[in-house]
This record gives sequence, C-alpha cells and structure tokens, in this order.
Amino acid sequence: MSFLNLILIIFLILLLLFIIVYVVDTVMAFITFEKVFRNFLLIEESSTDFSSGFFNYLTSQLKMTFHAKVSLMFFFNDGKISLGYYSGENGKLKDFKDYLNREKIYISKKNLEKLKNGKISKEVFYNIFCSRNLSKERVCKYHIIIPVVQEDNLMAFFLLMYPNMVSYFRGAKYFFFNSKRFKTILLDIILVARTRMQDVFSIIIDKLRDYAFITTDNGLNITTWNKGAEIMFGYKSDEVLYKNFRAFIFREFLEEFEKALEISLKKEETKVKVKILDFNNTLVTSEVLIRQIKIDELKLGYYLLVKDISKDEVLKENMRSKSLINRSIVENARDGIILLNTEDHIIYYNERLKNITDSFASFLGMDVSNVFPVKFSEGIKQKIRELKETNIDFNYLDIQIGEFWYNIRFFPIKNQEAGDYEGVIMFFIDNTLRMKTRCELEEKKALLEKMNESLIENLKSARMMQMRLIPKELPNNNKINFEAIYILSYQIGGDFYYAEELKLNGDLYYIAMVSDVSGHGVEASMLSVFVKDVYNEFKNTIKTASDFKPSIFLSKLNKSINNLKIEASKFITAFFIIIDLKKNRIIYSSAGHPGMVCIRNNKSIDFLSIKNSPPIGTTSNYTYKENITEIGKNDKIILYTDGLIDFFSSEKSYYGYFNNFLVENKKLNFTDFKDKISSKIKDSVNDKSVIWDDITVLLINIK
Repeated sequence: MSFLNLILIIFLILLLLFIIVYVVDTVMAFITFEKVFRNFLLIEESSTDFSSGFFNYLTSQLKMTFHAKVSLMFFFNDGKISLGYYSGENGKLKDFKDYLNREKIYISKKNLEKLKNGKISKEVFYNIFCSRNLSKERVCKYHIIIPVVQEDNLMAFFLLMYPNMVSYFRGAKYFFFNSKRFKTILLDIILVARTRMQDVFSIIIDKLRDYAFITTDNGLNITTWNKGAEIMFGYKSDEVLYKNFRAFIFREFLEEFEKALEISLKKEETKVKVKILDFNNTLVTSEVLIRQIKIDELKLGYYLLVKDISKDEVLKENMRSKSLINRSIVENARDGIILLNTEDHIIYYNERLKNITDSFASFLGMDVSNVFPVKFSEGIKQKIRELKETNIDFNYLDIQIGEFWYNIRFFPIKNQEAGDYEGVIMFFIDNTLRMKTRCELEEKKALLEKMNESLIENLKSARMMQMRLIPKELPNNNKINFEAIYILSYQIGGDFYYAEELKLNGDLYYIAMVSDVSGHGVEASMLSVFVKDVYNEFKNTIKTASDFKPSIFLSKLNKSINNLKIEASKFITAFFIIIDLKKNRIIYSSAGHPGMVCIRNNKSIDFLSIKNSPPIGTTSNYTYKENITEIGKNDKIILYTDGLIDFFSSEKSYYGYFNNFLVENKKLNFTDFKDKISSKIKDSVNDKSVIWDDITVLLINIK
C-alpha cells in the first residue's frame, strides 16, 4: 500500500467520523429541543412561579446537554447585568449585583460587545466568574458562552464551565454543530416565557372594575387601561393607549408625583394624592398607588392603582349636617350646584344654576322635577332613585338645555356614623364643547362613510388587478411541485408571489419569488404591479448564467424603485430564489424579507436568510448578496411573507408558534403538509372580528 493511499484512507476515516459525530449531535439537539418544549408546557400549566421554575429547568438541561459542571443564566437590562442569575441548582434568582459591587468589578462596553458575540477577554472572565470558592475547585478553567441576542441587543447569556479539557471538548464539539439553532430557539423561548407572564398579568387587571388599574412602560406611556379607568375618567382604552400618564395629572401636582415615582424605585410601593383631569377637564382628586412591574428582577414599567377620593373630599370639607355647603366656595363656582333633602326638594342652589335655567325665580322648597323641562324630569328622578335604592356613590346624566350641554353628577349625602341617606348634591358641568365636537365627528364620520362607498369600486378593481399578477398555473412535473396559499386581507395589500420554469442554454431552472409592499390600499397594489414589470424586464435581459442571479434582480429592483422617488415610508421586502435541479442547489437572495424554511427529507429543519439586507427602496445603490444551499429528494421549501409569522404569533396556544408547527408536522408528505397549514390558516382568517395582514405561502417539493 502506497503512502498516498494510506493518507487517503486516514482522511476518509476521519471524514466518516466527522459525519457520524455531526449527525449524532444534530439528532441529540432536536431531542433536547423537544424535551424543552414539553417541559415548558408542563411547567406553564402547573407552576405558580412559572419563570423561576422554567429558567431553572432550562439551565439544568443545558448543563446536562453540554456536559458542563456549572451552568449559569444571566439576564441583561438596558445593557447592564440585571440583579440576579439562575444557577441551575434551584429556582431562586440569586443576587449578582451585590457580588459585582463587593468585588468592585466593572464590565466595560467593549466587553459587553464581546459578550454579544460569545467572546470575552480572559482577564474579565476570571475577575467576574471565578470567585474564590470556584477557583479552588478550578471549575472555570474552560468555558462556553451562549449569547441570546434580539436585534443586536443582548437579552441574556448562558455560561457553561468545565473542570478539564475533555469535558470542555465534548461540550464545544456539540455547540459547534448546533450553535445557530440553540441561539435562535433560546431567544424564542425567553420571549415566549416573558409574554406568558405579561398575558397573565393583563387578565388579572382587566377583572378589576372598582379601581382604575393602569400599567405603563418605563417612560410612563400607558400600555393597559382597565374598565375601572374608563368609568372613573371617561376615556376608552383605545383613546389613551401609548399616551403619557403625566398628561392626565394637573400641572400643580406633577412635581409631587415625580417624587413619589422616585420613591417607588427604592420601596416596594408608594402612595401619592394628586388631582387628575377627566374627559371634561374636571379635576378628580385621586389617591395613586405606584408599584414597579418586574419579571425576574427586570424593570418593565409601572402599574398605577387609582382611587377617586373626590367624594370623600367633598363630604369632609363641604358638608356638615343640614349646613352642608360652604357658601364661600360654591356661590361663584363655574358649575351649577343644587342640594336636595330626602324628599327631593331643593334646599340650596347657587347663582350659576340661575344662568343655566335662564330663570331668576326662587327654587327653594320646589321638587327638583318641577325645575327643568318635562323631558328631563323623569331621567333626573330615576338617577336619584338609583342612589337611594342602591349603594352606588355616584351617578350621572347628560342633558341639553337650549344650545348648551350639561353633564349632571349626582352624589348621595349620608350620615357618616349611621350611614343613612340625607339627600343629594347635583353638579351641572358644562359639557357643550365636548358634545359639539362629538356631533361634528359624527357628521364627519357619515361624510367619510359616503366617500368610502365611492372608493369601494376602485378597491375592487385594484384587488382584481393584483390577483392577475400571480401565475395561473405553477410548475408541476416528475421532478418538482409548486403549491401556493394566497389570502389577501380585507384591505388591499401588497403581497405578491411568482414562480415559473425557465429554460436557459438548454438547461431548466425554476424561479420563485415572494414580496411584500409596506402598507395597504391601491398604492401598495400598484407597487406590486411595478415589481412584476421589473421582473419581466429582468427575465428578458437574461442571456448567460452570469446574468441569472437573484442578487442582480434585487439590485435592479432597488434602483428602479429609488428612481420613482416615492415617499420614504413606502418600501418593499422580497425573497428571490433560483432552483437548479441539475446541480441540486438553490441560489437565494433577500431584501429585508423573512427567510425561507427547508425541511430536509422530512427530518431536519433549516431557516435560511440573508442577514443585514435592507428592504427595497430604503438604500440607494445597494449591492445585494446571495447564498447557496444544497437540496435533495423529498426536501420541502417554504417561502412566506410576514403575515404568516403574525398569524402564528397571535395564537393563544404556544403550540401555535410557527417553529412548533414545523416540528410537529415535518414528517407529513407534501400534500398533507400543504393541506394542514392551509386549513389552519383559513379556519382562523374567516373570523371577521380580527384584522389579518396578507398571508402568502409558496410551498415547493423536490421529488
């Protein structure tokens, strides 16, 4: 046997060992992922302390999977290590900030960037992670860091530590083959876990009706506004979401509120009394309890529990037995005020009420129902009866007198010791401006509805034009099969797909593309037509294989869109592939579009994309890049728009997420797989109460 033959045999043996190791590690990775998902659901259903239980399990699972002696999970918050970490030994969040302060350890921005890339300098690593106790056991001589990054922001990282080179090599080898999958799935798991905690929190606060329960982000922008807040302040939740809560606080109380906010950062909770403006710009004296929202010691915002104490203030300051009103306050009040006894007779009214009724006759001793026009009398009496017969502390009624609108507020007067009913105070608050504005809005709404009717035919024409863009028939032969799911939203959207067989220099190729124009309406539909025109022009210019590249088409489309000089908010995402069955490969390129999925022979799942690739129309003269992936028999290729991601993300069951769906159904044959995803989507989008984005899915089967 010659020396060269010996070398060749050794090389082939090593190559075979490499392939075996790769296959084994890949299979083990999928077993780990499925085990994590099963335990996620088990803990989610049974644990009262979900986050601690699950993150403890996750760190323990990674420790076992990567053959490590110590497994730690660190959270980041605004670029800084959070207050704690999970060790994998128990479910409690351990204090890490005090450790850093005690050891006087500072993590620079440069080293934070290294952490994002899974790297860290030896000096910083030993300073931070090698405490005196750990150093004695030499457990941190070797380490692996798995960063969890979302849009270049480091959310968390897992630290695996090894006592010797052998165990480190086993973990490093396993991580080498599966690092991309682990990073992607760990990010999804952490996001889902946090969403689950917030969903539970939202359900709880929505049940409250007696108090205004408001949640905000760290900047005090409102994120939830419960039914109690709607009743107390008169605003619907959709009118106030994402507005800053400070806008509702009367300016004289802002400084006091900010002080209470600072105190809440140091104490578990704090209270402050402020005056808040309701929908009538009426000051409502309120007591606000402030508490931070935290998940795993990460500060996500605040919740504010607001109680209306204005009635208590009125009773304490202005009511004493039969002499219930301090005349010095109410005589010149801008609101009309009436005081009734137990028989609904007027025992006091102020000057403002004379202007409201346009009468200067004396009302003292009269039944309140005889003061106002007959059409309002029964309504006023009904509101008073409700105060007498129930335990409610407040009632109101809107009436129009002449050109003016008034919001009448009814407050019962009760004996503070016995609790007996002693009368009613009625406040007449001028509500004219708001009601006129509402009427004007209703008139404008009616006008817009008429205008909308005139646009319906144009929208129908645009939808028909968009439907003509897609191919009537898709390639289908003994080598390849194409299927499509194309569901447009109730508005005219910008989704578009195309696929065809193309012959070049005697060889057959298959072209497939999905794209999505930002926004909806006729303009988005017209841009879809433009994409098709540019594609046809590109196809007609292809003469040689060097011209036939996805990146060339996307660069050409980008240049054409920029030449149109359309508004900056309009852009196009696209994913373009060329399938070469002769060489068993796919050449693909992307312009800010979700990647494609490749299910290889009903077994492994690959997510293929082009990173840092901008959408069409956002950057001029950009040269797009392309990649190549190998394909084989029984491979399933999935191209889709972001409407599919939004659809799966809206599912209440965590099994509904797209990744889970692929894992559960990867073994189905092509026809069953297509029917499965099609029926799942169509069953949900038939719900007219939910507004869906366009959903486009292009499925390809290599036979």
